Amino acid sequence: MTSRSRLLALLACFLAVASAACGRREAGPGDASDRPGRVVIFGIDGADWQVIEPLAARGRMPAFKRIMDRGATGTLRSMLPSASPSLWTTIVTGVVP
Repeated sequence: MTSRSRLLALLACFLAVASAACGRREAGPGDASDRPGRVVIFGIDGADWQVIEPLAARGRMPAFKRIMDRGATGTLRSMLPSASPSLWTTIVTGVVP
């Protein structure tokens, strides 16, 4: 599998998760019942779940734990070379370097 097809597969998986995450929720006080759901992409450059998950579980990262509990999380299968500027540009544009 080429790096382009791996990237397209990754983007397809991301879009599937994002679509599922933006499903409707029950309207609360002051909410418009026809307002669509929202999707937020939250990426932390250099973050590692092996560090974040234990800290969140111990209560050291309570805000991050709430985000994890209420949303969807996953591990990015990166491309090589894994230089941040080209990775983030590829995520945003869908075009490989």
